[in-house]
Amino acid sequence: MNHYFTEDGLYSHSLPEGKGRIPRNARRASLPAGPWTGVWPRWNGKVWEMIEDHRKRDGAHAQEGTLYWLAGDTAETPPRYMTMIGPLPEGALTTRPEGEPENG
Repeated sequence: MNHYFTEDGLYSHSLPEGKGRIPRNARRASLPAGPWTGVWPRWNGKVWEMIEDHRKRDGAHAQEGTLYWLAGDTAETPPRYMTMIGPLPEGALTTRPEGEPENG
């Protein structure tokens, strides 16, 4: 099986091996065992490594996204969601801020 990755090494998809040489953006090295909850494979040039992933994902690797709030958010602020693979922003809170809603 050829496991393809993006320009920055993030796993993209897998396809059966074709005839001939392996494509430049693919490897036959086995992917890390799943499920990949909170992590995603990245080819580092030698092996697949697992990096943080807080996105909401559907399909074969589905996961609920991590809800978070930033400093300055209030109890009324809707939760934020990651759209890119990687750690949560510095200082992110994974519980809704407490306090009375602001009037006005």
